[in-house]
Order: sequence, then C-alpha cells, then structure tokens
Amino acid sequence: MTLKKILTLIILCGAAVVAQAQAKGYEFTYQEKVDIGQQLNQLDESMRAAMQSFLAKRKSFYSLTFADGKSYFEKNKKISDDDMGMGQSMPTLYVDFGKQEQTSLVQFFGRNFLVDDTLSRMNWVMDTATKTVAGLHCLKATYADSNSTVTVWFSTETPIPAGPYTFYGLPGLVTEVEMGPVTYTLTQIKVLDAKPTIEKPKKGKKVTQEELQNIIKTKLEEMGFGGGEGTQIMRF
Repeated sequence: MTLKKILTLIILCGAAVVAQAQAKGYEFTYQEKVDIGQQLNQLDESMRAAMQSFLAKRKSFYSLTFADGKSYFEKNKKISDDDMGMGQSMPTLYVDFGKQEQTSLVQFFGRNFLVDDTLSRMNWVMDTATKTVAGLHCLKATYADSNSTVTVWFSTETPIPAGPYTFYGLPGLVTEVEMGPVTYTLTQIKVLDAKPTIEKPKKGKKVTQEELQNIIKTKLEEMGFGGGEGTQIMRF
C-alpha cells in the first residue's frame, strides 16, 4: 500500500471513527513483555539465571476499555502475575477524545498523583509494512524524538482511535507498541453486552506535569539514583 493510499484511508476513516466506535463497548487486553537480554549479560551467572526464570514465568497484562468516545487504560491485576513490581511502567490513563482531554493516575511510592492534560500530539510517520495482530490486519507507524523511537501497529478494521496509554490518535485501534525492550501486544478483544461506565479518576493529589517530574526527581536523588542533567524521567 502506498503512502498516498494510507493518507486517503486516514481521511475517509477519520470522520467515522468515533461515531462507529460509540455503537458498542469494548474491552481490549494487552500483554506486556520485557526483553532485557543485553542487560542480563552484565549480571553474574546465578543472578542471570534467576532473572531469566522470572521473566519466563512473568505475566503482565493491561486492559483498555472503550465506549462513547472515552477510554480507560489500566493494569489488569486479575490476570497479571509479575512480582517484584515489574510491569508497572504504564500509569492508569483516562481519555476523553471528544473533549480532547486526558488524566493520568500515577502511583509513586505508595502515593497517587493525578495529572490533567490535553491529548498528546504525536507526529506519527506512516509505513507501508503490514502484519497480523490478534487476527487483525495492521499497518505500521513510528514516532521518534531525541530520546526514543516508538513503533506501533494499528488496524482500521477496528476504527477506534485508542491504544495502550498515550499511543493513540491513529485511524484505528493500536494493536501493538514496540518501545525499546518493552512490547505491548493485543491478545484479546471483547465486545461488551452493555456500555461500560468510564469515569475520570478522582482519588489522588492533583499536580502538573512539572510538579510530578520534580517529585520523582527529588525522590530518585534521595535514593542515590542520579538526578543530573542526563537523567531522563518519563512524562505522564
């Protein structure tokens, strides 16, 4: 498929995305996998064996609920089994596509923080590559900045502009996210009999992005984990 055809598809699907998605409620399940093979080589043999065993058994899943132009992304604790706190890299995220608003619920050292913001604007670059994820025909898109490169796969067969965390805004459901050593892959699609109630999280201290960054940075410095100019802290 040429880039011109992809752009045409985006235009045709864009106007109908929310209208079609509002017809039903959906619940999507994503599995998180972490590949830290290179980092494991730096450990001694016993530690490396223990970590490899843990990663082989580890199960970490997230749920994305969508209805009425809103989505709610959160850790699925019912089916996850990832002791040691791994798999907590993604906060809970509420998105209202109609109002162009989002709220992140970030848990940090036993405290809940709420960050209100407008929708993220990621300049996706479309690709002609295709593949199948969870039985859906998917197209490829990438995003790159000075810190990282993210590759996603999305399907117009499910015309919903949502995806894991802030990886949304494409003319179809994001079915897979490749972000460094971490991958989020769609494993299940459930059509709900009734529309779920999707509400904005309210339990937590309201802070700005900058305030949360400072809280995290200060805590890391107290624990002796740097905090210098080269330290990168994930934005929420």
